[in-house]
Amino acid sequence: MKIKNYPGAVSFGVLYDDFYKAYDGILADDKNCVNTDLYNKIVGDIVFFENDCLMISSLFGSENDFVSVINLPNFDNVQIQGLKKDEIKGIYYFSNGFVCCDCPSGMSLFLNTKTGVKLEMPKNGMCEFISESIIISCDGEIIYCYDWQGNLSWSYKAGELGFKVELNLFDVRKDYLVFNSGVNQSDQGEVVCLEKKTGKLVWKNTYPKLVDSAIILNNKYYIAVGNQMLVLDPFTGEELLSFMADIPDQDETILWTDDILLYVIAAQSNELLAYSLDGQQLIKRYKIPSHPCINFRNIPKSHKQVNYLSLTFGPDTLAGVECGVLSWTSEEVLAGKPLEIEEKPPMAIITAGEEDGSQSYYVNVPCESIHEVIRFGEITAKKIAALRGRQLWENDETLNKKFNGNIILMIDPAVGKEYSNCLTTLTERCNSFCKTMDITAGNGKAPINVSWEFNE
Repeated sequence: MKIKNYPGAVSFGVLYDDFYKAYDGILADDKNCVNTDLYNKIVGDIVFFENDCLMISSLFGSENDFVSVINLPNFDNVQIQGLKKDEIKGIYYFSNGFVCCDCPSGMSLFLNTKTGVKLEMPKNGMCEFISESIIISCDGEIIYCYDWQGNLSWSYKAGELGFKVELNLFDVRKDYLVFNSGVNQSDQGEVVCLEKKTGKLVWKNTYPKLVDSAIILNNKYYIAVGNQMLVLDPFTGEELLSFMADIPDQDETILWTDDILLYVIAAQSNELLAYSLDGQQLIKRYKIPSHPCINFRNIPKSHKQVNYLSLTFGPDTLAGVECGVLSWTSEEVLAGKPLEIEEKPPMAIITAGEEDGSQSYYVNVPCESIHEVIRFGEITAKKIAALRGRQLWENDETLNKKFNGNIILMIDPAVGKEYSNCLTTLTERCNSFCKTMDITAGNGKAPINVSWEFNE
């Protein structure tokens, strides 16, 4: 079990059967190599779709400047059959040949690429599921089901859905929708099963508190309610089995499986516990460091027997500066292997006094590859800005009022000489981050200015 550090939030996707990470618009394969072609497009966000496609948006663009869905390795725009480029503002659903996108007119456009059938209608919440017969969207606490003529087939008022639980359609197979319905007026958690076509209630279970997460394992539903784990019959909702995880009865518990072990991930206490699939035997527990830490909204992914979990910094001084990826295999857990934390390269940070009495920061980046320069150079520059500059979060203990906003990265020319454009992109990304996060020089007057020089 290992932790690696990355700048910005990390998401995962599979392209051409290879596992990719996307951290703050930087695409990396499983060997941690930055895709420099995509990096130099100055990408702000990456969304993984099926069919070896991803959607990117410009770091400096407005919400209207979405780059079309592209594929690797040639970055060609994907021509979605039946869609014209001027019809697309942003694509938010792309699965099994079904597409939902926002149009420049403000309407939502739905497309069945297999049949060419289109439907344009006023936007009504976020699209959650599309099939050949129905479209499911959720707007606040109301779930809507439409047919392909735009007629409302049925609606259902869910419980309170907030930051901690968005609508979670954890089973859309066959004829039913099963979802975490938040909490009702009595503050009870609910799991609901409806008929897809009619919206008729099949069964509904209530629990003493919010249901944190739910998964399907061996054709049964496994749900987490605080530290209580329950196994349900999918047809009736009947409780078949339960066990108490060895954690406090707290919220923000993630239940997940790689089909070999069952994992209880406790976001509040920052622990990962591995159980046998029946939950009766605790195999191993791991304590995750406080930075970067577990985020309740990040769900693990598995690819070729390796499991990945995105770690993050909370809403504090270093928000958005640095995140991480926890990776492990069930074999490592069963063998009792300990948690390994990546050692960062030793960055020499020099505070240099200027003639006007202000101070600049020079950072020696001793990395042996452009990929590591990009990764650790961005983390370090953003961290200096967040700690020494003025920002929204209180940082009086680390603030340097003499800091003039200048951060200079010193790069080994043997590593960076062929990648000058990447180094320029690196500094542009750091400056854009500071502008977005409202981080300025220590005196609050000048903007942050990250630049680079060769260390000759």
